[in-house]
Amino acid sequence: MTVTVRQATSDDWQTVRDIRLAALQEAPYAFGSTYARERDFDEDTWRDRLSNPDGPTFLAFDGDDAVGIDGVSTEGGDRILVAMWVAPHARRAGVGAALTNAVCDWVRKQGDTRVYLGVAEDNDPARRLYERLGFRMTGKSAPLHSDPTRLSLEMALDLT
Repeated sequence: MTVTVRQATSDDWQTVRDIRLAALQEAPYAFGSTYARERDFDEDTWRDRLSNPDGPTFLAFDGDDAVGIDGVSTEGGDRILVAMWVAPHARRAGVGAALTNAVCDWVRKQGDTRVYLGVAEDNDPARRLYERLGFRMTGKSAPLHSDPTRLSLEMALDLT
């Protein structure tokens, strides 16, 4: 598999929609939104989401096939990696690392020195990926949006 990652533009709205909906169907427990909520978004909604300069979306491709997605959320000045998902057939092939590195590179270019993320407490493969990339637990946690009976554990990476 040859993985390439690039920042999505508003012209990528259909690809982003398709992979985001696939993610929400395949791993509904991992996101703060639902397939039922997003499936009816119109083109303008998808384009608007992709036009946020403080919250870019990144797509990973194997050739012409989109195999992964993630993005950046900015909250209170903090940059947060959000909505990471890799298609099941592309897992353990470096896609998650490539997407995470793209987010970290973007955050660094904005002049920020730290990036955060939340990982479900029982998502060991994702946690191990982030740890391999240098992220560390901050000791903070919050209820997972999609299932408040589970925790989202905060991790951070210093980019200096």
